[in-house]
Amino acid sequence: MKCPKCGQEVRENAKFCSSCGVNLEEALREEEEKKRLEEVARKAEEERKAKEEAERLEREKVEAEARAKAEAERIEKEKAEAEARAKAEAERIEKEKAEAEARAKAEAERIEKEKAEAEAKAKEEAEKKKAVEEENKRLQEIREAEIKKAEEERRIAEEEIKKRKAAEEEAKNKEEKPKETPQKEEVKKEYKPKKKRGFFSRLFGTLILIIVLFAAIVGGVYYLHTQEKLPEEVSDEIDDLIEKFNIVKDDFLDKIDNKKDDDEEEEDKIDWKVEPEIEADDIIELDDKVSIIKLDGSYGLVNNKTGKIVLDPDYDEILYTTIYKVSDVSVNSKKSIVIKKGNKYYSVDSKYQKDDEVKISETKDEKVIYYYDHYDEVVYEGVNEFSKFIPSSSKIKDESNLKVCTNLNIITTDGKEARSDDLTKGKFKIDMKKSDIYDKGYFDLNTGKLIINCDYEDAYDFSEGYAAVKKEGKAGFIDGDGKTVVDFKFDETRSVHDGLAWAKKDGKWGLIEVK
Repeated sequence: MKCPKCGQEVRENAKFCSSCGVNLEEALREEEEKKRLEEVARKAEEERKAKEEAERLEREKVEAEARAKAEAERIEKEKAEAEARAKAEAERIEKEKAEAEARAKAEAERIEKEKAEAEAKAKEEAEKKKAVEEENKRLQEIREAEIKKAEEERRIAEEEIKKRKAAEEEAKNKEEKPKETPQKEEVKKEYKPKKKRGFFSRLFGTLILIIVLFAAIVGGVYYLHTQEKLPEEVSDEIDDLIEKFNIVKDDFLDKIDNKKDDDEEEEDKIDWKVEPEIEADDIIELDDKVSIIKLDGSYGLVNNKTGKIVLDPDYDEILYTTIYKVSDVSVNSKKSIVIKKGNKYYSVDSKYQKDDEVKISETKDEKVIYYYDHYDEVVYEGVNEFSKFIPSSSKIKDESNLKVCTNLNIITTDGKEARSDDLTKGKFKIDMKKSDIYDKGYFDLNTGKLIINCDYEDAYDFSEGYAAVKKEGKAGFIDGDGKTVVDFKFDETRSVHDGLAWAKKDGKWGLIEVK
């Protein structure tokens, strides 16, 4: 065996170590006690670690249960939202189906009505054609009778002329022959020296003589007719001729008037890129791609390039504002087109159709409106509250420095006048009942100077170098110099996008090209 203290080999049953002299029994007892204490310490440490592990496992179990519960609640909530969306989508599909059926029914009724109208029109045209053919036939018979009567009268007149000539020849033959020769010689002697006239001279003289004789005859006949000194049959014939002459004259004048109307229509002709076929109360600008269409108090969307309605006007409001997801109003906000139906707001997808339900920003975006005071050359800015400031280049945010302004005589709710009182100390509210609003024009944001006079009843901001304006009840377009580029011949016009602009003519909207 070995000594517990020095490790030297000792004899069996020895009480002391021969090397270090330690009591071997006491050393062994101490060694065993030490080992026992180490074992106790080890077991205590293992129990402590086991307890900590158990506590950790218990804690992780509680956290896992909490996470599982939260996940179950989230899944349940998403399931409820999915069911709500599915229900809303089913309702939308059902509504669209009903609307499609209603439109199909209306279209069928319209087609049937147009068919009936076309048949009625065709029948009416056939009756008119038959009446015209009968009238032409009657006129042809009258003309043939007149021609036959005229030929008979000509034949009778020729016979009368022959009889008169025969009588004259007979009377001439009864005269004495000696008298003829001297007369002939005298005549020959009389006309022999005269120079022979040319063919055209003789023809012109003959024509003048015929015209004079015809005018004299017509004038005489007309005079006798007005004095009722002609036979009844002749008077009737003259009345018919006068009536025919008046018809020909009226026809000729109508043709001249129609030509004038055609020329005027050619001048008023509009080169529509999209024909004016949209019936709407108003078209309101939204962005470059689409505009809001208003019809019977409801709103939809229409494409600014194709003129097609991309969202039927079935909604209570359409705006462009900040939106949030319904489930989380603190993150993932963005600006978007929003449509309102009842008390709910919805976003739109890439095809401008109703998409997810959303929440909108509590603060709605307000468009800034600029007013120009012509007296002290300052600008009033805002919608309801206005502050007075001197324009500077820092205000420029548009492609054009020109901004719409109104010649506005401002009276505040406190009774102050912008042209006589100092309104530079903060904001104020306008009393619109006491203020005078004049026509609109354009001022320069850099200088605050009026560039285009306030000669327009309505005006829009410049877009692509052109502005839609309205004057004397008619709308058109001007350029940055105030020159007219599209004549004032529309009911309404809107701003230019990609060279095209909405215009209203005779109550319907279409797209025209502005360049």
